Amino acid sequence: MTSAIPFLSALLQLAAAILALRLTRLARGSWGWVFLAAALLLMAVRRGMAGWEILAAHRLVPISEWVSLAISFLMVVGMVGVGGLLRAGRRAEAALIAAESRAREEQERIARREILAQEILEQGEAARKAAELGCCLALMIECTDVWISALDMDGRVVIWNRAAEDISGYSREELLGHNDFWEWLYPDSGERAILASEVDSLIRRGGQLAGVESTLRRKDGTHRRVSWYICPVLGVGGVFSGTFSIGHDVTALRGSGEDVQRIRTFQNLILDNSALGLALVRNRVHTWANPRAAEILGVHLGELEGRPTRDSFPDEKSYQDFGTQAYGLLAQGGYADIRVRMRRGNGTPFWCRMVGRAMDPAHVQEGSVWMMEDITARMTVESALTESEERFRGAFEGTLDALLLLTPKGIFDCNYQALRLFGLEDKSEILQRGLKDLCPVRQPGGEASGEALGHHIQSALVGETARFNWTFRRRGAGDFAAEVYMNSFPMGRRKVLLACVRPAQVIELKSSESSQELGMRAFLDLSPVATMIVDTQAHRFVYCNRAALTILRCRMDEIYGLGPGDLSPMYQPDGRPSKTFSDEMNAIAMHGGSHRFRHVHRSPHREDFAVDVTLTALQPGFSPLLVVTWSELIG
Repeated sequence: MTSAIPFLSALLQLAAAILALRLTRLARGSWGWVFLAAALLLMAVRRGMAGWEILAAHRLVPISEWVSLAISFLMVVGMVGVGGLLRAGRRAEAALIAAESRAREEQERIARREILAQEILEQGEAARKAAELGCCLALMIECTDVWISALDMDGRVVIWNRAAEDISGYSREELLGHNDFWEWLYPDSGERAILASEVDSLIRRGGQLAGVESTLRRKDGTHRRVSWYICPVLGVGGVFSGTFSIGHDVTALRGSGEDVQRIRTFQNLILDNSALGLALVRNRVHTWANPRAAEILGVHLGELEGRPTRDSFPDEKSYQDFGTQAYGLLAQGGYADIRVRMRRGNGTPFWCRMVGRAMDPAHVQEGSVWMMEDITARMTVESALTESEERFRGAFEGTLDALLLLTPKGIFDCNYQALRLFGLEDKSEILQRGLKDLCPVRQPGGEASGEALGHHIQSALVGETARFNWTFRRRGAGDFAAEVYMNSFPMGRRKVLLACVRPAQVIELKSSESSQELGMRAFLDLSPVATMIVDTQAHRFVYCNRAALTILRCRMDEIYGLGPGDLSPMYQPDGRPSKTFSDEMNAIAMHGGSHRFRHVHRSPHREDFAVDVTLTALQPGFSPLLVVTWSELIG
């Protein structure tokens, strides 16, 4: 009986191999289970062969066979357990797949609902826009000044706007739904038949009727000449459903021949006697011009037709530059308005304002109309005004007096000395403020500052020179006494005031040494030594003589608001930062009274240049000043 143990082990191992093969299917064809089944099958064969050997030799079954039997049994039990786990996993996976499928279906349903809702919203928006468009179209049709009407396929009126009412004399209520109105508008059967035949021909060929004119009779018996544009209205499938008509009242344009001739005569008189030159240009060649254009260009009118525009420019470059600029603007559909230097027929240069517009912006070379104006005198006056303004600005900013320009409503300009005097940094802090805002509420004598200033301003406005002592308030430094000179003068269409404010200490200095001060100022202005004065508190120039402006190649108004650091490169040739070096030199001068050194400067109109600098410290008033002199190094 014990000799059957190996065979029983072989059967169990064979059963385990069969279970492993089944697990291969549950594990979706995993090759690991196939190899395990093959190994178990070989082990079963081995156990069967061992059983035959024991049976043939009549030996006792060794303990290892019992152990093999137990292992085989456990393998079968394990295979059964693994199979249960795999089947449970398959069921869980199937349930998960089913849940995911349901979730996807739910998401698809939600997405379809959202798409449907979006389509409904879009349809609603489209309907709203269509309604708005319909309202706009109805408003346009009603408010336009041309006749607009529409007929259905039976010839009944369905649209009749306000202009149609005005031109015909028939109201909308009288004509809507009627198809016999043609007899009212065209009692002449011959003209009515001609117009009807043209409309019938239009309907048959499906085209448009444009430019056809007819004379209709209004309700009041008067006649109007109307130019028609008529087109068919096609419905679904291109089926004719009615006509749409636009009519222009051209009665005034179709007057008698005498009226037309009189209008042409007036036009020619206007063109021939215009103070402005007018010319038609094609491919940059004059094809028509009025007499004034020929006069401006300095040629005979007969010579101007066919004359290239190049002949009116002093050189090829100016000709090409003007063409690039002008025709670039014309191509954009707008006007070209350019001031250009041109040449007359005798070679004399002159300034001309050219204003032009293209007939077709897409093809500017094919035709453009130009207006010409000789502005040589105007340019001379403007140049003189600009120069005068620059001189005024230089004097205004260059003086050591505090100057204010104002009206009774407030201050609208001041110079740098005024900012420095009142302890301000920028003009925005003083502009649009009243002069009383720079004073204490009451003067030392007890009078209100605003009321007293009003009397002085009124005196200056009537032409008197107002001169008075006043107490002002300086930011961060309390009140100070000053003498004020105030005059009025016209500026454009208004009268403005110029106020000169001199602190009391400056007045004392000027009253005791006025002739000496004037001589010194004249000496500094005319001195060949470049001299500047720097306010060390604001780090800005407060004075610059002509020699310094010559070295800098600048005007005084360009130096206004700048300091030594603004006229220096970032670094000096030895690598030190210019600001650090400048601060060191200023400190030495402030402590020692005077100092001399070499420095590299620059200006808005000049590259780097080297100068020998001499600094001299002064302490005349609120803050120390530095007198700076330059000696330019050549080579």
